[in-house]
Amino acid sequence: MISSTAWVRRGLPAEYPAKYQINDEEMERITGMAKMEMDIALDEMHDAAKEDAESEDDDNDMDTDDAETEDAKLTETDDDLKEYNMEDYDKEESHVDAQSMGIFGNFKSLQYYGPEDEDPYITLKDLKEEEEEEHKQLRILPTDNMVLVAKTKDEVSQVEVMVYDNNPDAGGFYVHHDFLLPSFPLCLEPVSFSVESRFKVEGDSGTGNNFVAVSTFEPEIEIWNLDVVDSAFPDAILGGDSDPKSKLMEKKKTKLLSHGKNPNRHTDSVLSLSSNIHHRNFLASGSADETIKIWDLKTLAAVSSLDKIHKNKICAVQWSPHGQNDTVLLSGSFDKNVCVTDVRSSDPSKDKIKVSIGEDIESIQWDLQSEYHFYVGDESGKVGYYDVRQPTKSIWSLQAHDAAPVSVFAASVHIPGLFATGSSDRKIKLWKIPSGGEPSMILSRDLDVGKVFSATFGPDPEVGGTLAVGGSNGLVKLWDTATNKSVRAAFGMTEELHGPSDLIINDPASDGEEDDDDVNW
Repeated sequence: MISSTAWVRRGLPAEYPAKYQINDEEMERITGMAKMEMDIALDEMHDAAKEDAESEDDDNDMDTDDAETEDAKLTETDDDLKEYNMEDYDKEESHVDAQSMGIFGNFKSLQYYGPEDEDPYITLKDLKEEEEEEHKQLRILPTDNMVLVAKTKDEVSQVEVMVYDNNPDAGGFYVHHDFLLPSFPLCLEPVSFSVESRFKVEGDSGTGNNFVAVSTFEPEIEIWNLDVVDSAFPDAILGGDSDPKSKLMEKKKTKLLSHGKNPNRHTDSVLSLSSNIHHRNFLASGSADETIKIWDLKTLAAVSSLDKIHKNKICAVQWSPHGQNDTVLLSGSFDKNVCVTDVRSSDPSKDKIKVSIGEDIESIQWDLQSEYHFYVGDESGKVGYYDVRQPTKSIWSLQAHDAAPVSVFAASVHIPGLFATGSSDRKIKLWKIPSGGEPSMILSRDLDVGKVFSATFGPDPEVGGTLAVGGSNGLVKLWDTATNKSVRAAFGMTEELHGPSDLIINDPASDGEEDDDDVNW
């Protein structure tokens, strides 16, 4: 299953990603965590053994007479075993005589070739060549885009960092590296801010502004450095406890989350994330605990907790893309309301603008051409267009998908008026919506990704019409909508195409299987 996709702008990734290197401090921390996990497992095993022993004692008291008779029979058998030493027949020696290893004591005496270069069995040179080849394969060109994919298969969740080159002559789409997650991923949000990491890496770290925030069913938010391969742990955790002891003891006590409200952290799943493009150190998160947190990535702490904006799970948050409203946040909830909030307000819950939709909110999107307007996709399959200055009713509304929620609403930054909607009906629909004008559908297509859970347009002009789509069958596809005849006609694109028409690029993994398991947010 693909639950989320995201793009990284060109120029942000390092040309040659660094490699994760465990230092002494980190090794000590990992060792401590492993020891505590072992201690907890041993305690649980001993408790279980004690319970079994107590129940067996009760059974043994009832079978005493039978046991005495059986012992008499075993005594006769033991005499026969002793005569032929059959008791030790299938037992191995408990130790090995050190003298038996003497033939391997002097390895130098086995050396036939003098210089190592002449020895055909020493392949250090080949190993060096392999490392150089691997280094070349990890290279990311300035014309490459990263496409981030949150994937879960066979109960294993991970983020695949894929690379896409839209060059028609040498284009490619492949998995560059990946990292594992502790729980099912819900949202990916690229962060172009240098987060202080506690890990040491070797190699070039690039711009140092290439990170991704990952939310899952856990209340913590993980921050990963995309310019580091072979990472085993996130560089930072928002709302988490960095002390492994307290973390493990919490797991031992209970695996249930406390669903109360905490001003410093979330207490339930984080359903949505949004990075502020004007103040890059600010990250907003919406949670099932009914709160919105504003995080400062400089301090890795929550600087604001909006607890009274909504009265149900908050499934969508998005900062305004317009510079004059750079502290205004759009949010949607299962309380059937959308709110517009200025986080600088001394009383955000009082000063918010609330728009009642009448259905559970599934997706939201600011109008990139107008600072006062936004779009809302709801559970019934409708899309509405609203003005914050007149919040009592929508400017227009349409049934985008029949009896299926609008789980995806995406806007192209570089093709004004081009929008995409996706739903559990397996359809991706493209729309032309002029700012302030009435929408018109361009086309509808089933891309064979299953139920559509994510769709995002590319962030650069060269991929402004390319849509990354993921769904329930575990595959992601790239659709260059700007090569489609209907799209080109709708937006008057007359420039000559330098590649195939209606280009759809398939996931390199071709073994995707349909996964119809519903996800309860």
